[in-house]
Amino acid sequence: MIGSDKWFVITDSTQAALFVLIKKADGLYHFANSSPYLLCKFPGTVNDTYTSYNNGEDELITVKEVGSTVTVPKGDIVVNRYEGEQGAIIKDIIWYNPNFWFVKKEVFTTNVLLGLHRIED
Repeated sequence: MIGSDKWFVITDSTQAALFVLIKKADGLYHFANSSPYLLCKFPGTVNDTYTSYNNGEDELITVKEVGSTVTVPKGDIVVNRYEGEQGAIIKDIIWYNPNFWFVKKEVFTTNVLLGLHRIED
């Protein structure tokens, strides 16, 4: 519980919290930096942009696709696709469905020796 709201905690194999999430009327929020931030605006319109938070910095989120289909082990799921940027560099891409939440997520990290790499969740 945060305040009077019941949040869902996603953990890794060591039980460390990866995300603290809640679904609200205007989309999916995550709790970071002691505040709730809109992560996946829903419903959204292509090119909607808003500020969220990621790894200690503000992140500009843009709705890139609405109503597209992604194939995952569960099957074909209709999603919206969001891209998060920090300093004009894409940091993550999220495919979101209001019934399944994160359908797919890709995280990009910069390695000084190897350049930009994608880590798929």
